[in-house]
Amino acid sequence: MRKLCCILLCIAMLFSMTSCFLFNEAKKNEAIALFESFPKSQNFILLTCKQLVVNDVHYDLSDIQYHGQRCNIVFLEEDGFYSYLYDWETLSVEFLFTRYENFETVSFGEDTLPAAIPGGSGEGYFKDRCFCFILRDPEADHFKRICYSWNIDTAQKEIIDVDSLSYDYKLRCDNFRSENYSFLKNTETISSLWNPNPYIDVTNKKTGVTKRFDKNTLYGFDEGMRIKKIQKGTAPNIKDTVFEKNGDIYFASIFIMGDLSHDPSYYYIVKWNFETERCEFFTSVFFEDYPEWISDLYIK
Repeated sequence: MRKLCCILLCIAMLFSMTSCFLFNEAKKNEAIALFESFPKSQNFILLTCKQLVVNDVHYDLSDIQYHGQRCNIVFLEEDGFYSYLYDWETLSVEFLFTRYENFETVSFGEDTLPAAIPGGSGEGYFKDRCFCFILRDPEADHFKRICYSWNIDTAQKEIIDVDSLSYDYKLRCDNFRSENYSFLKNTETISSLWNPNPYIDVTNKKTGVTKRFDKNTLYGFDEGMRIKKIQKGTAPNIKDTVFEKNGDIYFASIFIMGDLSHDPSYYYIVKWNFETERCEFFTSVFFEDYPEWISDLYIK
């Protein structure tokens, strides 16, 4: 009897957790109608782990290739994106640039890494016009990480101890473009998807003043309050990828209409001014399937 009660309790808890994410058709249609009624902009480029969105046109990443190999995109620009090819056997990387207008790709450099990239393509990012990879130090007796960077303008490379970096790459937000602000994400939980209180701390580099963008900011304007109303029961999901332009900071969140694996969802982008702390809706992007994480964001 006790075993049966435990099983029933587990089922009840599982149903309670998943019910937050289960939408019936009426609720899905309500959410779609809501997002489609909001302001729309095409002045953005969005990269998820599955798709590249340019001018609201979706491109499957598996179709973006160079010499028959899929490009690992790490950084978006207004006219194109930077990516690389990685050879697991030789530990070599080839650096690429692709234009959106015709998806023509050019190679502008290559190098051999001192150690393997974890997973073959993970832990790569872009900072100060450099491709950066976090690698395990091959010469260390114990587990130790190093940072490899390759400058796209000078082709100069640098390998340094991760502990000597002036920033914590694990806590960084995926934006090193901003000259005015630094961003630090909340890491209270392993996955921000289950974080009941996600936030990003924004610091003005000149004044040292720090302000917090959190769920109250995300829901503290007209469209946000309307989203919160139909998102009742689910935690907001503020993504780590941000973009700053002319003092306005663009944050992304996701609204999921299902079980997190295959149901429709919206990524929506809001614009927040650091000085005035005013937040407003910028645009939303519809995905037939849950697109998982955002890899990069660019506002034109």
